[in-house]
Amino acid sequence: MSFLGNIDPEMNDLSSENDTLSSDSQSDYSSDENEASHDQIEIERQNFLQQLIEFIRDANLNKTTTSSLLSLLNSSKFYDEIPASINQLVKKLDIKFYYDIFVYCSTCFTLLSKIQDRCINCGNPKKKANSELIIFSIADELRRVVQPNIELIKWYSFRENQMISDIVFGDIYKEQCSNNSTLTLMITTDGKPMIRSKATRTSVWPVMSTLVEIPPFIRERLDNMMLLGLWHSPVTPPTDLLLSKIVYLIKSLTMTGIDILVGKKFEHFDVRVQLMTGDLPARAKCNKLNSYNGFYACSRCLIEGRRCASPCKQHTLYRWLDYLPCRHLSRTQEHINQCVLLVSGDSRTSYGVLGSSPISSILSIPLQSTLDYFHLALEVHLSLFSTESCLHHIEKLSHGSISLGQQISYWWCIHRQMNSRKMINRPTLFTKAELILDSFFVYGVVENYRQEFHLVYNQTFGELPSPSMKFYSRYVHGLIVYHSTSYSRRNNCNSFSVLIDARNSRGERVNCFGQILFYFYVDNRPFYFVKQFFESKNQFSSLIRPSQENPKWEFYLNEYYSLICHAKSRLIIYPCSSIISKCIIFRLDDKYSACTPVELELEHD
Repeated sequence: MSFLGNIDPEMNDLSSENDTLSSDSQSDYSSDENEASHDQIEIERQNFLQQLIEFIRDANLNKTTTSSLLSLLNSSKFYDEIPASINQLVKKLDIKFYYDIFVYCSTCFTLLSKIQDRCINCGNPKKKANSELIIFSIADELRRVVQPNIELIKWYSFRENQMISDIVFGDIYKEQCSNNSTLTLMITTDGKPMIRSKATRTSVWPVMSTLVEIPPFIRERLDNMMLLGLWHSPVTPPTDLLLSKIVYLIKSLTMTGIDILVGKKFEHFDVRVQLMTGDLPARAKCNKLNSYNGFYACSRCLIEGRRCASPCKQHTLYRWLDYLPCRHLSRTQEHINQCVLLVSGDSRTSYGVLGSSPISSILSIPLQSTLDYFHLALEVHLSLFSTESCLHHIEKLSHGSISLGQQISYWWCIHRQMNSRKMINRPTLFTKAELILDSFFVYGVVENYRQEFHLVYNQTFGELPSPSMKFYSRYVHGLIVYHSTSYSRRNNCNSFSVLIDARNSRGERVNCFGQILFYFYVDNRPFYFVKQFFESKNQFSSLIRPSQENPKWEFYLNEYYSLICHAKSRLIIYPCSSIISKCIIFRLDDKYSACTPVELELEHD
């Protein structure tokens, strides 16, 4: 079957034989028909090309096997626009490869012309593979990410739509914001082994970024990750080589801004840098500070650390009991700059500073080189952080063992550009609210509470529920899915425990805790039947031994933890719009439980 169809250019003449229509109206009809046919043909052609490039990637075909595949397809007479080569294919798809390639000797880091070249300075006696440095156009990566997310970016710019726990409420972000539209980079890097053979072991160090202006959870999606640079080598990258060119491009954008085509007109955006992060080895490399096993390794303060006692003496310890009595001075960017001057002289190191880092020119290392939150707190909750997930994807974008950096960059451009064209993120991702219809509902829960449900329903709506009423086990609001006790696949999940915006007997708004039994619709509005717990007259702080170090300890405890009597509850119906958030309920004894709301949802169904 031909994707283009059998379109005869003489078809328009046949319509003129119909004597019942005027020549003018028939001409208009034929023109509209031809235009519609042309649009359909173009849609089918683009779909075919997209399916073709996706097959090539999924089949892990390299350029040689891809050319063989295209030659085979081209031998068919059914479709006369099959590209003769992969270069023609990407040209027809309008894929742009916006990166520069640099090759270095892996021993002395001399700049070479080609990946096969041998360094004449050192001869590369160990026969290491040469290193590849790929530098992407940050402006083009920004355009790729911003265009399909522009509606979401504009929606999230309004304070009422922002998450209170997000970085947009931070002091540094607010200080950097201007009256103009702003794009703010959050940069990260990490290493990933590529070839594990001892003889040819190599790794890749991508420098990635996300945008603060895209809301959380969407900003970390793979299609919204930006690849700023890439180092592939048998050796770890020197900081200056890895970051200098990237920092130069960022500084240029911060001075000039960027114009991005939005719809049919260009919009100007200022560019800023919010932070740079990574795990401890990556942060130490980018900051050019001692690593965590050396002295003065902290990027926030000037605590020296001490070697562990004999017989080990091989670890540097940073103990809380050493920090507490001294309250060591905070490290500042000005102090780091002074230490750099000393290191550039006779000193090998000064207060843990090993030299000048390129990132010092675009951010403050003590304030904006942030700790890796995943390894500190989230590793028990998530199997992968977004950047680590991206690293796994990058690893799969190459074949064999030669020029892996160039292969990764080549396929990154193809996949990210193709996906960005198919993707449009809108505010409805965060505003949609509906019940989920599935086959995972446990009807035994309804039977157990049928009498109570009918009574409460009648008290709420003044009538009994319809015998044909449908019940639901899950409710989705934006990206967050709430369960119920009637959901058969919740396992150990506790997503049916919620914080509710309710009213007391005096009509005053109060927050209370409950466990959702099931959901239903009334006049196309979603409601839920919930077991609501009564709050104890005692406060959670009454169960804790007083702290002398923090005079406000009671306030903080009672602010985040509430004490409820789970032995005493009532059944009630609320609209789903009354759900504030999920909560965690800790059972203390047979009577009382402690509750705390989940302010930032990290996992989604």
